[in-house]
Amino acid sequence: MSTRAEIGVFGGSGFYSFLTDATEHAVTTPYGDPSAPIVIGTVADRRVAFLPRHGLKHEYPPHKLPSRANLWAMNELGVTRLLAPTAAGSLQRHVKRGDFVVCDQLVDRTSGRPSTFYDGPDTTHISLADPYLINMTQYPEAALARELQICYCNISLITDYDIGVEGMPPVTVPEVIGVFNDNNARLRDLLLAVIPLLPAERACPCATALDGARVGH
Repeated sequence: MSTRAEIGVFGGSGFYSFLTDATEHAVTTPYGDPSAPIVIGTVADRRVAFLPRHGLKHEYPPHKLPSRANLWAMNELGVTRLLAPTAAGSLQRHVKRGDFVVCDQLVDRTSGRPSTFYDGPDTTHISLADPYLINMTQYPEAALARELQICYCNISLITDYDIGVEGMPPVTVPEVIGVFNDNNARLRDLLLAVIPLLPAERACPCATALDGARVGH
């Protein structure tokens, strides 16, 4: 089987356990090892690479994720489109637990996490005008994917209401885990429906994100 894939998914074993041709691949990168070995399989005749971003045993907290290694590994395998499910909190009462939200913008309030592949000498400024709000993993993933000219689609599974939503109880870890586990099968079905529909050709800005982004080039 080929070690190449065109589509990447950040998801655990629940997303690829149904594949009959799944093979595991260890990928090394200039930024260290990714969160786990990458599993490559076939979905509707499309080669798909799966990587659990938090590790096989969920051992990586959000601020310790090897995001640069994860994105670089996907790029090394040939991935040009990346589907990135995540748990997220809601700030609006009508966006309920169990809902799926595809975000089209981000706001980063974190600090201290490496968020670029360009530490010099090539000064590079990519546009994040339309990458895709409340979770701890989509940044720096979205920015790193854009630097590698990979299309990046966030799928947020709403697991709780964040603090500040009037009348809603405070969030608890068991609640978040329970909602996510209850909806794991729905999320897998969503991914299986989306993957065959992804067009082969890319006419989006992602594929040419580095054009004109480098200073002095």
